[in-house]
Amino acid sequence: MDINQGTFGGQSQPGPQDNTHPQPPDTRQSESPLMSVIGAGVGAGAGALIWFGVAYVSGFEFAYIAVLVGAMAGWGAVWLGKVRSEAVGYIAAVAGLLGILTGSYLSYNHGFHVEIAKAEFRQDFYYARQIEDPEFDYLTPAEKEAMFEKTYEQAAKNAPGYFASLAEQPFDLIITLIFGGLGVYYGYRVGSGTGRKDAFS
Repeated sequence: MDINQGTFGGQSQPGPQDNTHPQPPDTRQSESPLMSVIGAGVGAGAGALIWFGVAYVSGFEFAYIAVLVGAMAGWGAVWLGKVRSEAVGYIAAVAGLLGILTGSYLSYNHGFHVEIAKAEFRQDFYYARQIEDPEFDYLTPAEKEAMFEKTYEQAAKNAPGYFASLAEQPFDLIITLIFGGLGVYYGYRVGSGTGRKDAFS
């Protein structure tokens, strides 16, 4: 008798299926919008701090770091949210924009170049006072420093703010907008998985 046939000559029934290798769960179903928001915020915040650190140490604000800030927002959103989707892309884009504005603002107002500007202002102040005020040389060092601090504080208050300074420098404004836009785009691209065949491939 053919071993492939049953008792009455019929075909044998298939045996039980092998379930020893189950398919891995679809991790894309574990999306957590809140975790995506938190992750995007953490990534954007870390990128802003990197931008500030580079500006503080070097004395220059490198606009292209905005791309890194946006990408880090996307990576953070995917890392904690465990998914790439269009919604996550928008979350990362918004977080990236906020991180870019924060990093640029901190770099402008608290970077090492601010200390350089103050040192230059101090030099000009002392030089002008020695020429315009003959009695300035007879003041004590503490009195001179107090006069300088008061003058510098007043000048700082009258100085243009962050956005006003950008408006006064068209080239810097254009560069900031270009790289800021790229940063927002890459935040969306990383968060949404644009151009990827599979979200976790």
